[in-house]
Amino acid sequence: MLNPKETIIIFGRSMFINEIREFIPDLIKTYKTIGINSFSWIYRTDYIFFYDDFEPKLFDEKQTVITDIRLFQNKKTRAYGVLKDTENKELYLVNKSETEFTTDDMRLNFYFHTPTMAMNWAYKKGYKNVVLAGIELSRDTRHFDSSYLACWTDNKRIRARKHLENVCTKYLNIYQLDQNSTLNIEKIDIKDLIEC
Repeated sequence: MLNPKETIIIFGRSMFINEIREFIPDLIKTYKTIGINSFSWIYRTDYIFFYDDFEPKLFDEKQTVITDIRLFQNKKTRAYGVLKDTENKELYLVNKSETEFTTDDMRLNFYFHTPTMAMNWAYKKGYKNVVLAGIELSRDTRHFDSSYLACWTDNKRIRARKHLENVCTKYLNIYQLDQNSTLNIEKIDIKDLIEC
């Protein structure tokens, strides 16, 4: 069993989310949670992470938006409006390191996909455990909430997987909810998380 005080769940947008919909409200009640990109338009997570330009939506005042400071500084992006009007935000400079997290208070590491920023942030905030839900880095790039296909080349996907498996796991205990995931990280049963 994972201690909820030491554990944060990162929700991505893979098709796996459709398989766990009935459990998501209980997970959100029990653990601190991060929603990647538009996941948080559907479910109200504690934190919202995004790296690219972001479509304006209404956020709950209890949610904290975390992103690259360049989006707040660039008045031409849609994200600028979201960030300008959101009181709860944390803005960071972004590093792009293949081999390590950053410990600099003003920076987060980004390596091919937004969950790497979220994991670096979780580590800096003192979390010991990260549970991935809807983040598989597989060839199936469909999203549960749209017809959008993520544009991953095989080379980028493989490098992102290796980074998650070999670098992120040096800093955090990382668990995968999707029992069919081919990521080489430990799997955890969703019922074990809810019953803690």
